[in-house]
Amino acid sequence: MLSIGIIFLASCTSTKDESTRSQPRETTIKKVSTRLQKGETAIKEETTVPKESGLTFAIQNSNGDHLGFLLMVGSTSGDCIFRSLPATANNLDTPATKHLFALQNQGEFSWEMQQDKTITIFDQSGNQVAWVNGTELKTDKFQLTVVDASKAKAKG
Repeated sequence: MLSIGIIFLASCTSTKDESTRSQPRETTIKKVSTRLQKGETAIKEETTVPKESGLTFAIQNSNGDHLGFLLMVGSTSGDCIFRSLPATANNLDTPATKHLFALQNQGEFSWEMQQDKTITIFDQSGNQVAWVNGTELKTDKFQLTVVDASKAKAKG
C-alpha cells in the first residue's frame, strides 16, 4: 500500500492603503490527496473564494465588435485591469482599441461600486479614469459597451 499525502495551500492576500480605494481580500486554494492503493490517483480539490469575488466584462464598440476585457477582483471594490484583445484585425488600429491598449499598459487600477451600482475606476494616483453604468463604459475619450463576459456571445 502506497501512502502519499500532498497538501498545497496557497494564500494570496492583497492590502493597499486607503488612498488606492482597495480593500483586503483573501483567496485560499487547497489540494489534498488521500491514502492510495498502488497505481491509484485521486486528488480532492477545495477552492474557497469570497462570494461574488470578481466581475469580468467583455468590452465592445457600438457595432458589437469585441475589443477586449475589463477584469475586476472584489465584490464592491477592489483592483482591476483592462485587456485589449480585438476579435478581428479590422479593430486593431482603431482609436478605441489604441485607448484600451494605453489603459492596459498603465497596469492595475482600483474600483468602487456606488450605491446606484455605478462602478468608478481610478488610476494609481486616485484619479478617475473610467466608469461603468449599466452596459456603458465611459472614459474621458470614448463610450463603449460592456457585457457580462459569462453572457457574452461572439458576433458572426
